[in-house]
Amino acid sequence: MKLNFIITKLQASIEGMQENFLKNYSVLADDTRVWCMIDLVNSSNYRLLNGPKLGYVRGETFFTLIKNVISANNQVRLIKEMGDAVLLAADSLRPLIESVILINQISLNLKLTQPKEVFPFEIRCGFSYGVTKKLIRANEDFLGSSIDQLARIMSVRSATSNIYIQEEAYNHFEEILKEYKSFLTASEPNKLLPKDTKNMIQDIIYRELFVDWESLLKFDDHFVNWRG
Repeated sequence: MKLNFIITKLQASIEGMQENFLKNYSVLADDTRVWCMIDLVNSSNYRLLNGPKLGYVRGETFFTLIKNVISANNQVRLIKEMGDAVLLAADSLRPLIESVILINQISLNLKLTQPKEVFPFEIRCGFSYGVTKKLIRANEDFLGSSIDQLARIMSVRSATSNIYIQEEAYNHFEEILKEYKSFLTASEPNKLLPKDTKNMIQDIIYRELFVDWESLLKFDDHFVNWRG
């Protein structure tokens, strides 16, 4: 069988499915959620410099940290693990922002207690909000602009913060964020540069979130899922 015939046959089978895809899309359920992505910074370089064994330990420590924190809060769902990153979801920002604050502070403690690491234990977090389509696949998955924007926001490299929030999510949940204002503040809006949006035709606006560690330790409200 000639290669050209094989290519033509495979292409025809793919094109033949496109009409089914169009029909399937109309029955996919809309799912409006807050999305949160957390990744472990410099994982590849850490493995290269310290070897796969220590890289594995570092990665498993990261996933254990995430799972242990969110296990106390049944409002947060772990959607998927992606290399050294996770995608979380919830119906509101509150359970996610509280989880991320705890995860972030524990990661800072790990970083400070292991100062000799070439690349310390460090995470980066982002939030977005919006409608997605729940895909019909073997493993649960979602498709939507809010997740696309979140993935782009996770490319931010800032010297002042490692927690970022999409502007739409910030505007929608601003009143909730104000409840944490004694230790949590937000920057003015920033726009991702074209080189970081991978040529998305839509502007991506985000803010940095800043946590005051000393004020956080004095905060006595909320975090009810972990206070028992």
